[in-house]
Amino acid sequence: MKFITKKALVLASLLAAGITAQAQVTTTYPVNGVSNSQVISGTSGAQTQFTFSVTSGSSITDIRLQISASLFDTPNYSATLRAPDNTSITLFNTAGDADNFQNTVISDSAPGGRTVSGSSSPLQSDASTPTTWYRPDNSLLSAFSGKNPVGTWTLTIISGGSNDPDGQLYKPGTSVDWGSGPELTQGTSLTVTATAVPEPSTYAMIFGLGMMGFAAVRRFKNS
Repeated sequence: MKFITKKALVLASLLAAGITAQAQVTTTYPVNGVSNSQVISGTSGAQTQFTFSVTSGSSITDIRLQISASLFDTPNYSATLRAPDNTSITLFNTAGDADNFQNTVISDSAPGGRTVSGSSSPLQSDASTPTTWYRPDNSLLSAFSGKNPVGTWTLTIISGGSNDPDGQLYKPGTSVDWGSGPELTQGTSLTVTATAVPEPSTYAMIFGLGMMGFAAVRRFKNS
């Protein structure tokens, strides 16, 4: 009976710790800024930066970016995403053959071969439909896996055109006319899936279970 009790307590403590360590939370962070739309410079060589403030999580397991923007000629643009620790990847070197990013989702989970640069149709996605997403051109977003997501993330959009008209980048819920009438855009946002940081009460529970298991082992050895 003592052996069974010891095994049960030790197993319970290990399971509690394992479940807590592997718990994941997915959170979407809208682009920072007060205005519903922000200017993207079309001047040749200009780099326009936008930021996202990530406030929770301990280790990234998945990440995706959604861009909603009106641009004159997307093939003239490239973009990078930089993490708080300055790890940076190139999202695309040229952007398809269209004029806008219509809620365009960039994710490693997009269908193989479907990239931003390789698209010959409007760059249009729906956040709830992965088959409409796009993959980064070069480095995968998995380059951020395992990193702490908390801090300021930076999206840089670079104009490579010949002084195109300025574009607009939109926040979620902004009314935009993509050509078929006004609609509420899904907006520009960063979605992060990361292991959660346990609450203090959870640490107390794990510690308590661990102590119970330790006590059971001591009693078993002394019996």
